[in-house]
Amino acid sequence: WGHLCPTAPETVGSFPFAETVDPFVMRETPRVLFAGNCPRFHAQTVVHEGGRARTEIVCVPSFAKTGSAVLLDLDTLECEEIFFSEDLEEEEEEEEED
Repeated sequence: WGHLCPTAPETVGSFPFAETVDPFVMRETPRVLFAGNCPRFHAQTVVHEGGRARTEIVCVPSFAKTGSAVLLDLDTLECEEIFFSEDLEEEEEEEEED
């Protein structure tokens, strides 16, 4: 179906898989494909193979930068971004002081 890292090992640290099965080759259409460390959350459904298949593409932002995570409903493939308290670090420091 596709290749997750077509430029490996030239641009991404990887072992070349010339004579064995390449673990980056997707042989089936995925229902969900995650891309991590994105600048912001985004989800989009891609319909392909003449309408016979669909893949939910989910861009997951960096938790360290945004304080958010992504929830995915496995039945409906609906995604939503959830945010954690911005004061989380301050709360942890207060607990350590007590």
